[in-house]
Amino acid sequence: MPTGPDAPGFRRLLVQMGVWTGIVLVGAMGVGAAVAGGRGVLAGAIAAGVAGLFSGSTVAVMAATMSRTVATQSAWLVFVWIVKMLALLGVLVAVDSASGVDRQVLGVSILVGVLGCLALDARLVLRARVSPGD
Repeated sequence: MPTGPDAPGFRRLLVQMGVWTGIVLVGAMGVGAAVAGGRGVLAGAIAAGVAGLFSGSTVAVMAATMSRTVATQSAWLVFVWIVKMLALLGVLVAVDSASGVDRQVLGVSILVGVLGCLALDARLVLRARVSPGD
């Protein structure tokens, strides 16, 4: 975790993303249990893991590249975004062959979780302090 002037902002955002992941976990598992029983609970847990991956990776990249140029930060953010998409694709392919996961609960839960994480990611990137020299 960074120790510079933006450290409190990163810590606050990390807490917010942890809270969001917890909300997705509880909400998706609860709705999944009500809609599809055990298969829905498993789908909700997988969706929360995907949401956690999406949120945590952006915070980690921004914290690790805080003292770098904007171009370097942008390059790392794009690279991590591609890795996130590949991970999501991998999860979807793995779940496609698994019969113990409710696909509808998984799809909706991932959509809600990822959209919330994207909103928090956008907030982080837009609020990042960039010096005029960059």
